[in-house]
Amino acid sequence: MRSKLKTGSGLGVLAALLWTAPATAQTADETDEAAGANEIVVTAQKREERLQDVPISITSLGGKDLDAQASGGVSEALRPAAGISITNSPQGGGTQLTIRGVAANGATLAGSSTSAFYIDSVPFGLVKSAILPDTNAYDMSRIEVLRGPQGTLYGANALNGVVRVLTNDANLDRFEFKARAGVAATEGGDQSYRGDMAVNIPLVEGKLGLRVVGGFESAGGWVDQPARGVKNANDSRSRNVRIKLNGQPTDAFSFGLSAWISRIDQDAPAYANADGNQLTTVPLPQKLNYDAFSAKLGYDFGAFEVSSATSYLKFTNL
Repeated sequence: MRSKLKTGSGLGVLAALLWTAPATAQTADETDEAAGANEIVVTAQKREERLQDVPISITSLGGKDLDAQASGGVSEALRPAAGISITNSPQGGGTQLTIRGVAANGATLAGSSTSAFYIDSVPFGLVKSAILPDTNAYDMSRIEVLRGPQGTLYGANALNGVVRVLTNDANLDRFEFKARAGVAATEGGDQSYRGDMAVNIPLVEGKLGLRVVGGFESAGGWVDQPARGVKNANDSRSRNVRIKLNGQPTDAFSFGLSAWISRIDQDAPAYANADGNQLTTVPLPQKLNYDAFSAKLGYDFGAFEVSSATSYLKFTNL
């Protein structure tokens, strides 16, 4: 048996329709412009620090590079990172993440993942499953990969490391809009296309801002089911919407609310025999859905700061 998502040489085209870089100081390029130095700012220890000052083996992937990624989501972006292994699961477009070679005994019903995965402050810590979603990588602040045990700060599932997907907060001061679109062809399969858009609106200048990000991708199938007379049976469709509301009512008090809704539907698993066929006689649809909500509060007392993060996750993989 073999397993893959796409095959063939293919042709990919990514066109930037309109570009306005988000106003953050979280990636290397943006920090250089603001500070005039080659510095990367990370929050691996849950506070802003220069990368070279963090006593952790860490990789930081900047938001501009992620926006320019021609295909795939977070899983594709992580593949070049040292010490990271990504295994695509045949179940509903999920992935299994491994850091430094130690993994759960199986993707499902074989224990939880040994590597923690966070979207902002929402942990994907499933008890009996090591499956994670391949989330959209558009309009990110950065992705941080922390190698080695991180249980003190990140708790369960952080035996071998942590992947933190950090999205852009709403800009309180200016309107922003950006979008991208892409098409691709798969040898022996259907065409694929995608589109993403992000808009930022300052509702109350300097005090309250709203950021909305949406994306859609149709991935063409390449696996045939001869017994059912179906070609390219493993077509998939993904839709996602992310909403962030950030506020700074006073110089000391700040808050952030976010919601990320994602739906992935796959007509059949992405595996086949040596002939590129599945021998099933029945349909094999798959789904991977999640609703992730979070709330953050922060207060600066001058001598010290206090912050709180609360999250809720609903995850379905069928």
